[in-house]
Amino acid sequence: MTVDYAEAFDGLGNVFLEDSWVLEYALSRNGLAFRIEVALLPGHALFQSPRPGEQHWYRAAWMRVLSSEPVQLELSGALPAHDAKGESDLGHIDVFAKFDDADRWVLEGDWGRAIVCRPCVSLEFD
Repeated sequence: MTVDYAEAFDGLGNVFLEDSWVLEYALSRNGLAFRIEVALLPGHALFQSPRPGEQHWYRAAWMRVLSSEPVQLELSGALPAHDAKGESDLGHIDVFAKFDDADRWVLEGDWGRAIVCRPCVSLEFD
């Protein structure tokens, strides 16, 4: 029962979360928001050719994942890594997938794991 996040949520088409960098996150009872450097794929309206030495074109954005029900969250406690410029990051969103018939979705990465029921997802670029 694999459902692709790019097909399930408007605004996530032609983005590659698995190569996007999580810079921070904010939690609330019924959702979470990720500050990310999102990897854009060809076909996205904001796509440009990657800079020299980079694999993707990246744009800063907030990705909000909201629900009418409380989010189940397990933070990993992992310390941020630092890139070549000295900026910290919390890894990627390695998994964003539907995992049951109750329309629950899991998000996972080095930062932790969240389960969100019937999520509403938005991606807002700077």
